[in-house]
Amino acid sequence: MVRLPIPILLIHCILSVAGCARRQDVVVAEVAGRKITVADVERASARLPALREKGIEQVLEALINKELLVLEAQSRGLDQSPGVLRELERLKAEKMRKAFERRIVESVEVSEEEMRRYFKEKRLDARTKVKVRHIVVKTRKEAEEILKALKQGGNFAQIAKERSIDRASAERGGNLGWWEEGTMLGYTAQKVFSMKVGELSEPIRSAWGYHIFQVLDRRPVGFEKQKPMIERALRMRKAPLAESKYLKRIEKELKLEMNEHALRFLLERVQSSLEDLPEETLNIPLFKYRGGKIFLRDYITRLRQLQPSRRPAMGDSSQVVQFAYEIVRDLVLIPEACRRMGIERSEEFQAYIVRKKEELMVEELRRMEIEEKVITPDAIRMYYQDHLNDYFEEAKTVVQAALLEDKEDAQKLLEEVRRGADMAVARNYPSIRDYGVFTFRSSDLNRKERGKIAKEVWKAEIGAVEGPVQVSWQERGRQFIAYVVFQVTRREEARQLSLDEPNVLEDVKKKLRLEKGRQIEVLFKHFLKKLRERYSGRIVIHKQNLKFVR
Repeated sequence: MVRLPIPILLIHCILSVAGCARRQDVVVAEVAGRKITVADVERASARLPALREKGIEQVLEALINKELLVLEAQSRGLDQSPGVLRELERLKAEKMRKAFERRIVESVEVSEEEMRRYFKEKRLDARTKVKVRHIVVKTRKEAEEILKALKQGGNFAQIAKERSIDRASAERGGNLGWWEEGTMLGYTAQKVFSMKVGELSEPIRSAWGYHIFQVLDRRPVGFEKQKPMIERALRMRKAPLAESKYLKRIEKELKLEMNEHALRFLLERVQSSLEDLPEETLNIPLFKYRGGKIFLRDYITRLRQLQPSRRPAMGDSSQVVQFAYEIVRDLVLIPEACRRMGIERSEEFQAYIVRKKEELMVEELRRMEIEEKVITPDAIRMYYQDHLNDYFEEAKTVVQAALLEDKEDAQKLLEEVRRGADMAVARNYPSIRDYGVFTFRSSDLNRKERGKIAKEVWKAEIGAVEGPVQVSWQERGRQFIAYVVFQVTRREEARQLSLDEPNVLEDVKKKLRLEKGRQIEVLFKHFLKKLRERYSGRIVIHKQNLKFVR
């Protein structure tokens, strides 16, 4: 055997380690100079397991196709398409909002004392876990025979191995491990947690057959096991206040001011229409701040993006102002917060924006080149006419409502709002459980869970404040009772939705895409084939490097 000098051995070791570190950077293909690496193929394989089963070459093929589509989209200038840029801005804002909220949650401090207090207050000290085993068979008759044998002293583990159709647990004598209360839901879990140690259940039916359960052991879940969940819950509880303080500080530093004249215009105009406003009106500033303005145009654009039931109530100053501040939050305060936190400059964020822009460009290319040939104006009109019933909107009543756990609080709120207070004061009551704008449709009158409150809502006059209405429901096996106070803000008659409405048009297109999916797919494959031919000289595949893919 040839002995290598020590320095050469070290060099071999270093190169070997470096080679391992660079394995994922090995290039397996190039499309117009854009490299597809081992890491790209492995990520795609993880996202597309069905394609990976057909072979790693199929995964690489999909990645090359994606690069060809991006290349073609760029050649057509779709990276500057107004539709692409508009949707990219929306995705960017959404990504920033989520990243900002996550940073705020992570920044919230929670003490051990707070966590232990929450543990006691929420009665989490009473949560138990049970060790369970089961036997499952196809018929009730067989389950009853097995139950009889078990009660006569039959060996549970042995019978499970021989007869249970759940072969994974059968090999363990039917053992399902530990079930934690609160994480396992439904009738079966409810039954199992009500059983004593050693007790056998009666046959319980499920989609798989008939089960016989036995509880082998019961223990408290304990504080330490639940600590991460408790910490997360407390962080989430404290985050809104922390977020509000952070944004208020930015608001103050930016010297944000609302234009009272523009607000009055909105409150007066909202009673009629905000459509077809002249350009000079759209350019009236709603807010001014150091470095920019928010215009009425921004408010109206955001308003149009919402379903009618989610829009601020007509003429309700508190809702109009709240909605306006939400726009400022999304367009000014959160982007400024993200800038200060360095979120927008992070590699992760930048990579996300590049990836999403390419996806949007490809979607736009696919729509232009393929979908518009199939989903024609005639096809859209014909589908709409054939499915008019799908676009019929029931009569509905919109209310502002508060759900309170304490009846006295509900009565006080009712009296306060009837004296002229805004419904939003409900947030100040200690027993408040939920508050917001809710829509009740005529069909709700016949629904068990909403029927009671729906009947009261439909009886009430517009503007009337009514309640408290007692409601009850079950959640995780517990019965809850609460009281609803509501104010009717508007009522709309049943109507046939028009194809001119953006939401209707988009829904029809979506349904047509599903209906004509096969035709679209055939055209898409043909289009990809043409791209392959057009750009064949710009595709380089290093097939030998696929061996590095794991």
